[in-house]
Order: sequence, then structure tokens, then C-alpha cells
Amino acid sequence: MAGVASIALASGAIAQTATSEPIADEPVSIDRVIEYDTIGTDRIPGATELETLDSMEQVTSVSQLSDVQPTDWAFQALQSLVERYGCIAGYPDGTYRGNQATTRYEFAAGLNACLDQILNLVDVESEVTTEDLAVIRRLQEEFAAELATLRGRVDGLEARTAELEANQFSTTTKLTGQVGFAISSVFGNEKPGGESLDSIPVFNNRVRLLFNTSFTGSDVLLTRLDALSVVPFGPGEGDEPNITGTSMTRTAFDEGSDNSVRLGKLLYSFALGDSGHSGDHDDHGHEDHGHGHGHGHGASGGPLTVYLDAVGGEFNENFVNFNEFFSEELTGSVSRFGRFNPIYYQGLEGTGASLNYDLGDAASLSMGYLAFNANNPEPKNGLFNGSYGALAQLAVFPTDDLRLGLT
Repeated sequence: MAGVASIALASGAIAQTATSEPIADEPVSIDRVIEYDTIGTDRIPGATELETLDSMEQVTSVSQLSDVQPTDWAFQALQSLVERYGCIAGYPDGTYRGNQATTRYEFAAGLNACLDQILNLVDVESEVTTEDLAVIRRLQEEFAAELATLRGRVDGLEARTAELEANQFSTTTKLTGQVGFAISSVFGNEKPGGESLDSIPVFNNRVRLLFNTSFTGSDVLLTRLDALSVVPFGPGEGDEPNITGTSMTRTAFDEGSDNSVRLGKLLYSFALGDSGHSGDHDDHGHEDHGHGHGHGHGASGGPLTVYLDAVGGEFNENFVNFNEFFSEELTGSVSRFGRFNPIYYQGLEGTGASLNYDLGDAASLSMGYLAFNANNPEPKNGLFNGSYGALAQLAVFPTDDLRLGLT
């Protein structure tokens, strides 16, 4: 009998990434401080007093504000500010929310917008009286501190924006990384067949860089570089040594390249059609379709997803494998057998194509073909003349807690 014990540490990182829409090269005004102030921050209540104005939109007529009625005591004042000065903003749902409390910073931002409009009118109209100018000066003096703070924020945000534009990694690609260390050892008395078993602890590592590129927003080009030092605790497949005499002791991450960098995966996937749900990707490219039945490193945006694997194709990543919490090599099951049903190892790391069709949120239909030596033109090799794996699967999700599959 032989067993295996392993302690693994894993970490991941995301490199600098660019926004999908380049930031316009234009002067930044106080009015736009709200937009830039939220770059790189989470929308947390109370995170910034200006954040509540982030989604406000300029209106040109008071009639655009659905919650402002002619009988309201401030109707005429709002009407004048909107139609004469054009310095009142409403929320995207068409409301003004006049009874909502405001901070001095928010009031200062709105005041500044009105002051700018009034000063413009001074240059082109003669209707602004001396009394109006006196009121403007008094307001400027009263809110001088708030206006200075806002202008300082604009200068800081302009500097941050310039830094992001200068140091962005790519406008289409997100770079993520994984680093894993493991101290492992087999234990037991003998291998199958009676040969003695050597229990020698080892220290292994795995480093991965993943480049996720999207050209249209509904496609993904995944390029993965690997550097691995793991020796499989197995029966000695290929050029590997016979450590335990059985594949049952192999770990989930036991691939080795002597720490030489190699192309571990090259996949292009794209979605077709309109989907009733959205697919969210985590940092490793995994996708969640509502019920948590992810399809691996694929694109999102439509019911039909096409996977074209050039290097490192795996059905467990392209199909629903019913065990996504254990299927990840570093953060899932330590045992290779415990990752998912062994049927998904058919065509492992092959070349080919897979299709996934989501039948709403309750079911999906998948099929795929992977060849082992698709790049070899010799007899009994190639894309269709050599060894291959083919798989078809119907997955059904009656509830969030119950999933069934016919593979």
C-alpha cells in the first residue's frame, strides 16, 4: 500500500490592466471630478462624499425630472436654474430627489457648475446686475474652502489618470499569475507487486502566467506560460520514474518541465447569440453561469460558446465538470483523482474543439473532440488519424443544489 501527503501554498496576482475604453484626453473640470474620483475604487457606502453624484446626468428641462411637480415650492427656482443656467443634474432614473440630504461638498460641486454658467453669461449678456455679481462673490467666498478642495482633487485625479495611461499593461489583455509551492512525500510499506517504497520528502514549485485577451468583449484568447518542477508520484509513465507503482497516488498539480518555461495552454473561445444571463470570470478565467456550473476558461455573452484548443485542451475546463470547487489544480483537491470524474481526462492536453450550448439557466449541452498528436503528420497521427478523445454531455440543473449529468 502507498499513500501521499502534500502541503501546498498558492498565491495569485493580477498585473496592471487597462480599462476597456481609453480615457479621453480632455481638460478635467470640477463637474467631472465625480467621474474620475471613482477610478480604481470600490463602490462602498461612505467611501467618498462625491461618489453619490457619480451617476447624475445633466438635464435641459425641468420636465425631465419626474419627481418635480409645478406645485412644489421650489419648482420655479429649479426651472430657472435648469432652463436659464443649465446647471442642474438629475439621476439616470429621471428623478431629482429634492428631499434627499446633501453634503457641503456636493453643494459646492453644484454651485461651481452654476457659477461657471453665470460667469459665461456675464461675458455675453447684460442682464446680470451688480446685485447678482455681489451674490456670486459672497457664495464664492463662503464655499472657497470646498471649491479649493475640489480643484485639488481634480489635479490629483489628472495625475492619477496620466499615470494609468502611461503604465497600463494593455488595452485588450489582462495578465494574471499563479505561484505554488508544495512539500510532499509518499508513505507506506511497499508498491503494488511487493517492491519496497521509498518515502523521501520533496519540495516542488509551479509558476504560471496567464494572458487573457479579448478583442470583442465576447471572446477570450488565453495564453498560458508554465514553469514546473513537480515529479509525479505515479507508476513511471513516459520518462518519469516509478515512484509508487500506481496512478492513485498522483497529486493534482504533478506536471514537470524542470522549471523550463513552456506554452502550457493556447485557447481561443467566443460566444454567439444573446444570453439571458451573464458569465462572470474570476482571476483564473473560470466562469460562473448563475448556478455555479462554470465552463472553465471560456468566453461569455451568448448561449453558444465555441472553444478552439491549440495546446493543452481539457474537457474538464470546457465542460461542466460538476466539481468546480475541487477541480482547480492548486486550490482544489490535492489528489488528482479527487478533482473530478476521470472521464474528463479523455483527450487530456489535446488539440481540437468543443461546443457548449446553454439551454437557459436549467441545462446545457456540450460536445467536444481532442486529438493527442494533432501537429504530427506521420501515419496514425494528426488531427483525425491518431489517438483522440470525444465526449458529449447533457447537464441539467433543477435547483441551485441539485445537478445531474449524462456523459
